[in-house]
Order: sequence, then structure tokens, then C-alpha cells
Amino acid sequence: MKTTHNTLPEPKILNALSEMIVVIDRSYRYRLANQAYLTFHRRNRTELEGAHLREIIGETNFHKFKPLLDRALRGETFTIRDTFRLPDSDTVRYEEGEFKPLREDDGHISGVIVIIREITRQEMAFHQAEQERKRAERYLDIAGVILLSLDKNANVTLINKKGSQVLGYEAGELIGKNWIETCIPENIRPEIHQVFADIIAGKIEYPHYHENEVVTKNGRRRLIAWHNVLLREENGEITGTLSSGEDITDKVIRERQLKASEAQRQYQTLYDPLTDIPNRYFLTQQLTPAFENARHTNQKVALFLFDLDDFKIINDTYGHDTGDRILLEAVQRFKSIMTDSDLIARFSGDTFALLSQNIHAPDETVQKAENILHLFEKPFMIEQRAHFLSASIGITLFPDDAVTPDALIRLADTAMHRAKSEGKKRYKFYTHELTQALFEQLMIENSLREAIADEAFELYYQPQISLENGEITGFEALIRWNHDSLGSISPLQFIPIAEKTKLIIPLGKWILKEACRQAKQWHDAAIFNGRIAINVSGIQLAEANFLKDIEEVLQQTKLDPSKLEIEITESVLMQEPERWIPILRNLQTLGVTIAIDDFGTGYSSLAYLRHLPLNKLKIDKSFIDDIPKQNDAGAIVKAIVALANSLGLTTLAEGVENTEQLRYLRQIGCDKMQGYLFAKPLSSKEATRYLTETADIAQ
Repeated sequence: MKTTHNTLPEPKILNALSEMIVVIDRSYRYRLANQAYLTFHRRNRTELEGAHLREIIGETNFHKFKPLLDRALRGETFTIRDTFRLPDSDTVRYEEGEFKPLREDDGHISGVIVIIREITRQEMAFHQAEQERKRAERYLDIAGVILLSLDKNANVTLINKKGSQVLGYEAGELIGKNWIETCIPENIRPEIHQVFADIIAGKIEYPHYHENEVVTKNGRRRLIAWHNVLLREENGEITGTLSSGEDITDKVIRERQLKASEAQRQYQTLYDPLTDIPNRYFLTQQLTPAFENARHTNQKVALFLFDLDDFKIINDTYGHDTGDRILLEAVQRFKSIMTDSDLIARFSGDTFALLSQNIHAPDETVQKAENILHLFEKPFMIEQRAHFLSASIGITLFPDDAVTPDALIRLADTAMHRAKSEGKKRYKFYTHELTQALFEQLMIENSLREAIADEAFELYYQPQISLENGEITGFEALIRWNHDSLGSISPLQFIPIAEKTKLIIPLGKWILKEACRQAKQWHDAAIFNGRIAINVSGIQLAEANFLKDIEEVLQQTKLDPSKLEIEITESVLMQEPERWIPILRNLQTLGVTIAIDDFGTGYSSLAYLRHLPLNKLKIDKSFIDDIPKQNDAGAIVKAIVALANSLGLTTLAEGVENTEQLRYLRQIGCDKMQGYLFAKPLSSKEATRYLTETADIAQ
């Protein structure tokens, strides 16, 4: 054999070593093994000579070590630590293996020298120490107080999870940093340096208690009450301090705010009992000092007033316990976007206010308003049920909009209600025009009450035409209001006010009675035998006496129930379909026809549509307008007609205004229509004349 660069000791020397030494050739066969290796594997030298490594250490271990041998055969020298299990044995030991290429004189690598040392004891000791260390860390982390250890120079040597959380640092981030220079407010650093020096010098009696402020990573101050002890070596030498600390910031703030003798009463005066956040009174008290600070700093104060849209439905449907749990979760979401200068308060049931200071320009409030809206993108999960909510936000600024707390709140409320009236799920800045609009709304509301009492309204009637034969099959009753001083007031103005104030209930009853009376009059005159259709809001549907009122009106007017059609918008029906199903069934039991109005705009659930007791789908005018200009509009209308046919429902197209629309609707099999192509809404006299003079509509 040629001599090698990695010269092997004489066999006697190898056999005297406690390490296992083995030489493997390029074919993974044994060329040499010392006595320690033979003993461990329970083999004699004859068995190993020329044997393949797989035969001795087993298939599993061979596939484990082969890649390591290949590395050495490529010329790499390295050391690894791993575990090894003897074939047919449960014994596992930790080993350190040193792999070296065996080179011939010409540089050719003919094999691998492997030196194996058992390190089981060292590894077990290391793992045991590591487990003890982790166990100690867990004990420190579950402690309900801050645990802090400093060396003699006030450098941090240990801080537990609670301490890192209070101070806003990641785990380990403070280790090695000077505690006083990093976490103590600058104005009290000299004092704390002196206290610490006295502690290390043993000048302060132990145990030592004191309170001082600390500065969190984001610059906020927290007040901590400390209990300090000294750390000493066995020889008595002081090596540092170990302190336990309690964050008493909130406690002290409340104690400063409330007098000791009236603490509980004043707390109830200032805080909301459910959410434990400030109430309206507390926030109002904070506005005046906020205004003063804004004047001195030449900045602005923003007030966000926001209401949870349709929250009452949650309480009414699922109970106040569910509503309270949603409010508590909502407050946690609000807190997640607050800054140090923000104050959140609960104004009333589902209305909250956010006071934000240090505003330089109105545009800064836009991002905050959008952040509030984004908080509602995720549903509120209560008992595995998802509740989707949104918010309507009104925004006012000091000193731009108002200079007194009451005025700022009142104007924010005005802006919030405008946001709600414009469709909810949005924010609205206050403008002077909103005040004028609010004044007009109040005038309309007051006038509306008088008009309902005086029955100062008029119904107009728009014909509904059969596409099959052009006959008038029905009329939709539409309310009109001509005020003595305000002039003609659009239903788009006064109906939302009527719904908000629940004046829609007496107003709706008048519409029902007048429409039924008129239909009966036409029937008796033998000029009309179709249905009269009236629109009904969700507020009317939910009214306890709704069905009773319909029965009474039908009895009073003697109108055949089959000649009355109730129209309900798709958005109302799909909002709470399970709630409306029994009401609609009772209506059908009376013989009344039920139609979905504005169909196609509310993204109906087909599952509910299949179970709702319905008779007719009214296709929304927005789709008819785009026929035949847009193919997708025509396709949607065609799909609606097909859907209605499959469910056995009649279809009626709203807002038909030209012959092209008429032609397309006939082509796809739509049943009925109404629109200006045939007639605009007509007064009672005009409709009577229309019925008398018109026998049918030209095909």
C-alpha cells in the first residue's frame, strides 16, 4: 500500500485508544478498524475485513452515514454530532464523528478515516441543563409581575415576558442594554442612577421598595412599583439586583381622577359599566382642555361620532346578551387603532365617539375614519354565528366647525346621520349645508305629522300592462305630497323621515285604506278588475298590528283580498328572510298577492328565494334602462325571467320607456310591465278617465 497524507498510527496504538477508529474505502468496505470499534459492534477482525459497511451497521444507519462518507470522499474534512442505534438494539447513544479523506501520495482519495467519540453523557447533561433553563424561563414568564435582573452597571441580564410586554420590546431585545439609559425617563435618570448606586453600595436597607416611571419602546410612560433585592456571590460580593415590579399606571391614574371617598360613584359617573371605557360625560369633560391645548399648539381636534348600523336588529333578533358581546369586541377593535392622544367613549347604546388630538390638517382624519370602517370588514363571531355590521361616521373639527364641546358633538351627530341616510357604511364631514338640510328635515318631520293627521296626501296610480294582450292588469299606488308652503315634496325626501320616526306606520295605513277604496270603486264601476299594488317597508312588516290592519281595511272597503298586492323591496326581504316568512305566509292565507320590488339589486340568496311565499318579481328599472344598450343587462333580465318561470312566479319590468325595451321583454317571455312608454303615474281622476277611454294598449 502507498503511504497516505493522513498517516494512520500503528495498530497497537489504535487499539489502545478509547475512540472508535475505522477506515472505509471508496466501495464502502472496511479497510481497518480498531479494537474499540470491534468491541462496540461485537465483531472480530476477520468478520470486518473487506465487509461492506451496510452489513455491519445495518441498512438504516448505512443510508444515514453514506452521504457523510461521500462528502469526505470529495475531499471535505468535518465533524458532526448525531445519534446512533445498534442494529437489533434499542440502545441509542450520542456520537461525535470526525470525517477525514484518506489521500495517497499522488493525492488520490482512496477512502475515509472516521474517528467516533461517544458524547452521550455530555449531551444528556446539556439537554438536562437546557430543560432546566426553559423551565425556569416558563416560571418567570407566567409570573404576574415584571422580573428584572441588573448587573452592577445597571445592564439588563434578565427580563421576563411580562416585563418585555409592558415595555413594548421583543423577547431578549433589552438584554445587555443599560436599564437606566434605555427605560428611565430622562428627567429622573440622575435620581435613579443615585438610587441604584446606593443599592449596589449597600447603603439602602433591604428589602427595598420604590416607585418610578419607565418609558416604553413607543415613548409612553408607565408607573412601576418595585421590590428590590441584592444578588451576591457565595463570598458575599454584590453582583447586581433582582427586582419584581407591578405596573400601577392605570390604578394611579384612576386614583388621581377620583376622590378616595367617592371613588366608586365617580367611576360610574365617568365610565361605561359594560365596556369599561369612558362615557359621554367623561369625553365631554375632556374636550375643553383639548381645545386649550389645540389653541396653544396651533393644531386641531377631531371628533368622530359613529353608530353601528342596524345594531337594533341584532338585539331584537338574537337578544341583548349577543348585542353586549358584540359591543365588547367592537371596543377591543377600536382600541387597536387608537394612538396615545386618542380617547374612545361610549355615547349611548351603539354610538361611540373618538376624540383625536394633535391634528394638523383635516385630511389626517380621513385615514382614521377609513381605519374605523375597516374594523367592520371582519364579522363578529358569537357562538359560531357570524354577525356582519358596519358603521356610519360623522366628523367635526375644532376650531373649523365649532368652538364649544356641545356644538362640536351636535354637529358630529348631524354629519353621522347624513352618512347613515346616504347608505350607511361611510363617513361624512360636517358642512354648513348639513345644518340647513337637518333644519329642512325637521320642518318636513313636523309637517309630516300634521299632514298625516289631516290626510293631506294624494295617491297617484301607474298602470301595469300585460305583455300578452296589452290589457291593464293592475295599478301601483304611489303617494304624493303637495305642501302649502314647502310645495311638492318628493317621496324620496319624506319617506325616509317617515321610516326613521315610525310615522310610516300611520302613513302606510292611510295609503292601504285609500288604495283599496279606489280599487273597489273602479271594480264596482266595471272599468277595472285588476290588482292594486302598494309598497310596504320593513318597519311596517315588523309592526305587531300589520296583518290585523290589512284585514280591517279589506273588510271596511269590501275589496276582494286577491285584488290587493303587497310590494316589498328585495333588500328588506333578504335582510332577515327567516323573520318575514311567517308574515308573508299569513298574507297569502288572507288571499293577498306578494311581490318583490326592485329585484336584482339586493343580491338575493336563491336558497331563501325558493322558500319565500311570493307571487311576483318586479325587475328593477336600472336593468331595463340598459336594454338593449348593454348585453349584460339584457342577459340579467333574461335570467331573472327564467328564474321566475322556474319558481312559478310572474315577472313585471319596471321603467319601460321605449319600444326596443318592449320588444325585448316580449321576446324573452316577461309577463307584465309598467313605465312612461304607456303612462306616467296618474291622479285618481286621470286614472279613472284612462280606464274609461282605454280598452287596451296597442300591440
